[in-house]
Amino acid sequence: MNTKAAPARKARDIPAWALRMSARMDELGLSVAELLNLMIHEGFRTEDRKSTEDLLSKWKNGWVKKPRDDGAVEHVAKVLGLGYMELMHGPNYAKRTQSVSPPELAPPSNIGKSAPFDVRRAALPIRGRSMAGKDGVLDFSSGEVLGWIDTTEKLSGVPDAYAVYVVGDSMFPALRNGWVCQVNPYLPPAKDQLVVVQVTLDDGASILGYVKELVHIDDKVVKLAQYNPKKVFTFPRKQVVSIHRVMMAGPSY
Repeated sequence: MNTKAAPARKARDIPAWALRMSARMDELGLSVAELLNLMIHEGFRTEDRKSTEDLLSKWKNGWVKKPRDDGAVEHVAKVLGLGYMELMHGPNYAKRTQSVSPPELAPPSNIGKSAPFDVRRAALPIRGRSMAGKDGVLDFSSGEVLGWIDTTEKLSGVPDAYAVYVVGDSMFPALRNGWVCQVNPYLPPAKDQLVVVQVTLDDGASILGYVKELVHIDDKVVKLAQYNPKKVFTFPRKQVVSIHRVMMAGPSY
């Protein structure tokens, strides 16, 4: 009789982002169905509620190592009161990106006190340090804020909205060196739109950003187009941290 014991099962590794999602849902007393209701209330769209609930349940219970639907993840983060980066990368990352407060906005000194001033104006943090000679690549690894730029009412109330500098002429004539792109991280990206794509390298130690045109996305790859010279970048989907829409771009002055 063979009395050899069966090998012990290896414990399942639950991704840290899933633990954060689960803990926050428990803290708020939200079921998966209630979470989805709040997401829909905030503008999230689903064609198959049951499939979406099943997916959210898998995320919450740690069965998905890296979610592929950034738009859905961003809605989850918003409903849970977390930023996308805090949910996916932890509070320490979020603290690094929020280490500098926006400047107080006041009327220019050469305008009289009686002159009208739009108090709805707000400032966006500028992120992504340039990497010279790298096809306009930006380094998001440190999460530092490089400065601030005034934005319009359209983006002033958008959580986690940010801006990036255009480096080089790789996207000329659509974008020019030194321009600023303002980004809404919650609007779903679509083909043929300008986007800021962040990808991980070195097992997540580095996060690089590309301001390009989105030409293709599926479960396996993301493809981006560059204009000058013409070139297509292809990234494995598992390396893509986020795909965010550029809402407006122009000179920084």
